[in-house]
Amino acid sequence: MNRELVRFNPHGCRNSIGDSIIVDYDLASFTGLIKNFTQFLKKYYKVYRIYPRVVTLPCISIAIALVMACISSVFPLVSWIKILSAISYVAVMVFVAATIGIQVNLWIWLFGFREMARALYRADFSQPARYTFYQEGIVFTDPWQYGALSWDDFYIIQRTDEFLAFIFCPKNTPKGKITAGYLPILIPAKALDKHAELFIFLAENAGVDFDFIYKDNSTHQRK
Repeated sequence: MNRELVRFNPHGCRNSIGDSIIVDYDLASFTGLIKNFTQFLKKYYKVYRIYPRVVTLPCISIAIALVMACISSVFPLVSWIKILSAISYVAVMVFVAATIGIQVNLWIWLFGFREMARALYRADFSQPARYTFYQEGIVFTDPWQYGALSWDDFYIIQRTDEFLAFIFCPKNTPKGKITAGYLPILIPAKALDKHAELFIFLAENAGVDFDFIYKDNSTHQRK
């Protein structure tokens, strides 16, 4: 397991949000949960399928911009060439920005997949996983990590019919540096059947420290 990171003192907190969630994992059930999580992200974030095509667009745009720059230098008085040249420059900037955004998303999800696969080798199933939620954050112990993290430590909280996932910021961000070494916290949906108060809390408090996304694309975004 990872080292314990304590971001708030649960002993000084008010009542928890509902009862603690206890999940008795084994290797098969935990691996299945991770598989559901990765398959959902690959389906939901279509970036995986469009990435190879989008990456080629900046290259084409840059080539067009260079050609137009050469033509405009030879025919400096032709206004339509200047217009096309300016358009090509704008296209380059747009496509480069899109590519950077896609690469960031791939880094967040794909790198996380590899880390989770490696983490299965150090997972400990000797004790049930426990998750307790407070107004201040979450105290948890699962097969590969444990700690007491505040809501501000999370980037996205994703809910589907199969799981509830707490996802951290990339490690190269200020928030991500604090939680570096932690992997997404995954809770199977069947363990959450009697915890409607948790989802109410997440929906009401999202938008400041984290984004809360439900499967139907309804999003409570960070303000």
